[in-house]
Amino acid sequence: MIQDYFTDTISLYSPAYGVSTTTGENSTTWTLATTFKGKIRPVSAYEQYSQNKNTVFKTHRLYCDIVTMDETYKVVSGTSTYMIVGVLNPMGMNRWLQVDMKVIS
Repeated sequence: MIQDYFTDTISLYSPAYGVSTTTGENSTTWTLATTFKGKIRPVSAYEQYSQNKNTVFKTHRLYCDIVTMDETYKVVSGTSTYMIVGVLNPMGMNRWLQVDMKVIS
């Protein structure tokens, strides 16, 4: 089964939006939503696709069990942080997710 392939520990962070009390500026804090097992792989080249008339680049792909996430979340694995650019449920079978990501640090 593909779940046997999910050996890396992945952390998923959700954003919380607010207003700074000292400066009055909008602020975002990141809260650990969950940890789960998955596998992150680099894509073969900088693949690109169009979404809402913007070109979005992906550098890595995450394979994992079904976890609630969307493009506002961040993924952390080891010392790398990724921005989610797309979440796909292959074949609509609700068995696992394919998450396209871009490394940000």
